[in-house]
Amino acid sequence: TYPPLPHSISSRCSVIRSPVDYGPLTKIYGALTQEEERDTVIISCDDDVIFPPNFIETLLGYHRRYPTIAITGTGALLGHGLRFISIISSIEPFPSWSSFTGFDVGPQGRAVDLVFGVAGVLYTRGMFGHLEELWQLALSDDDLFCNDDVIISGYLSREGIERRLFLGLPSVTHVNGPDALSADLWLMIERLERALKKAQRAGLFPTWEPLTAEETPYARGAIIAVVVLFLALAVWGYWSGWIV
Repeated sequence: TYPPLPHSISSRCSVIRSPVDYGPLTKIYGALTQEEERDTVIISCDDDVIFPPNFIETLLGYHRRYPTIAITGTGALLGHGLRFISIISSIEPFPSWSSFTGFDVGPQGRAVDLVFGVAGVLYTRGMFGHLEELWQLALSDDDLFCNDDVIISGYLSREGIERRLFLGLPSVTHVNGPDALSADLWLMIERLERALKKAQRAGLFPTWEPLTAEETPYARGAIIAVVVLFLALAVWGYWSGWIV
């Protein structure tokens, strides 16, 4: 049970309560059910994340340039499967890891398969036309219930709506408590893998965005391993007298 909202919020916001718990997907329930104008901007965010003051302003700046796409700072490419996922995250401290875990992103951003709502995502109302299908997907399975990112991204993929990642969005800070869905990393990954397979069986994610093998952490790790092995052999050969 949530405590009553302070007056500073309730006096400025319309609070919509869903009669049904749709899991994390419920965060877009109010906007989708109350708004009808196709151009209405919807920005979702998690309640255990600290966002910088210029976050909304930056999101809207990208939206004005690209009004027909979903915009995020944290996304993934899945063309080679979840075990070869290539991901860029705007959640501290992960931005500094992007050179290893991520993919190439130009000044105009890059289309991704999966958007992660934890770091904030911008949509428009017109991107969602079959609301009842969204709610039923969340209730159809425990894994999908816990993975609103899979439902939303897969749905937009099927509808031909691009999800694009931009590096210019400011980083955010995740205050991850012990009861968060992502607190157990391995459980989260297993649940995500099952949810992706079930989403595809439901007709979501009909295609994956292009991803070269060189852009996966697996390939980069293999290259690093080969280089390290070569250097180790060279050092061993030098000290054993094979190399002079």
